[in-house]
Amino acid sequence: MMCDVNARACTAALVASASLLLTASSTPVQAAQPAGPASAANGAAALGCSAQRLPTTAAKAVDVTASLGATTATLSGTSGHGYLGIPRLLRPHLTLRSPGAPAWRTTLKPVSGTPGRGVLVADVRHHARSFSVCLARFQDGAAPVAVVALTSAFNQCCTILYTYGRGVGSDAGLQDGAAPVRLGLVGGRPLIVTGDGRFLARFADYADSGSPLRVLTVRNGKQADVTRGHARLLRRDARHWARLFDQSDFGLGFLACWAADQELLGHDALVSSRLARLDAEHRLTVPPGLGSYWPHGAAYISALRAFLADSGYLR
Repeated sequence: MMCDVNARACTAALVASASLLLTASSTPVQAAQPAGPASAANGAAALGCSAQRLPTTAAKAVDVTASLGATTATLSGTSGHGYLGIPRLLRPHLTLRSPGAPAWRTTLKPVSGTPGRGVLVADVRHHARSFSVCLARFQDGAAPVAVVALTSAFNQCCTILYTYGRGVGSDAGLQDGAAPVRLGLVGGRPLIVTGDGRFLARFADYADSGSPLRVLTVRNGKQADVTRGHARLLRRDARHWARLFDQSDFGLGFLACWAADQELLGHDALVSSRLARLDAEHRLTVPPGLGSYWPHGAAYISALRAFLADSGYLR
């Protein structure tokens, strides 16, 4: 599973991810791919990440570079005081260089609600590793795109993988920051693997909620949702939420995530029949005293189906 989609656990992971290690090389990512099979050669051609880490102490010059083939992406600026162990970068700039083309430079903007000045740079997560900046070739023949994770460090919100390059939109609004996010590899191609944070606290409290799978790529200069094209990942995600529902005393939030995955797989009849059966078995319940807060029984089915329709899961 990509990441246990618990917002509090995600925040704790962010705090634990910061490091003072500073090295001076760039590392092609050829590790085992969590999202699907890919050869080491394909992985190396599609994803390259920095080995350097950002300091969490102030007033240090930052110059962190990732390389992919002959293209480099350099994250630069001056470090500020870290926040909850997360590095802060003042006057943050990202520069992309490729042979035969002028350098391309942009200023990084903070996530809304970021405390203090500058930007807070979270880890770009890939498998069990983490990086400050990566270069990813999302499509065959396309120019590499820089990927940087920025966060506001607020509980339950917001860490987003921003994509940067000439003619590339940094964020299409498809990441809400509420769900954990990482880079995966499928068939040797990078993907942004995250979840739909609209499900958090919708049918249960945060601790008993999740966010169903959302898979993004960069296509035609913008981040694009390609979740429906990854049935294997959707089936695995659906099994995860089904297990959590069966193991939970208050599992209606997990069941909603299962239903969302199944709808993207085209299994509307399965969703309808299972919800009806669970209602008949009196399993669509909420803890005592919470009946006025969360829909249950037939009301849960109606609310869930309306939400899935409004959120684009029903065709």
